[in-house]
Amino acid sequence: PELRYARSVLRAWRGRLYAEPWLPPPVSDWNLVWDGAPLALPGGAALCLDAPARFNPPLRARACRAGERVRPDGSVHARDLGSLFQRAGIPPWQRARCPLIENTTGETLALGDIALTAAGQTYFSAHGVRPLWRRTAPLRARLDGVPDLRQNDASD
Repeated sequence: PELRYARSVLRAWRGRLYAEPWLPPPVSDWNLVWDGAPLALPGGAALCLDAPARFNPPLRARACRAGERVRPDGSVHARDLGSLFQRAGIPPWQRARCPLIENTTGETLALGDIALTAAGQTYFSAHGVRPLWRRTAPLRARLDGVPDLRQNDASD
């Protein structure tokens, strides 16, 4: 459920309230060059690093596609993006804004800052950095004393 007011939106998910600026629907197909400098992403998010670094050759940051799977470092099996988002507690309306990071050959290195692949772990460790996906920071509040909203929320 959500309530829009002026340029803001109030949403409930997993028993929490999120107060955020209202954003238009995300662009579904984007692909950007990323050299490690802070990168503005479509829809108001950003991709940066936890320490200064530059990549040469640069990486690619692109929109996720339906049905994609990523094999996190240390996992035997690839996981669909939806399960990775759920496990990380990323609300459904933010998921389409998360960048998939690839090297120049198209090999997946990371799903935002949610999951690194083995290749991503090697690459970012060699540079001494980790990617950070900066999305709109919501104001979250636990709904103490309010019935659990998850009972009726099938959007997970």
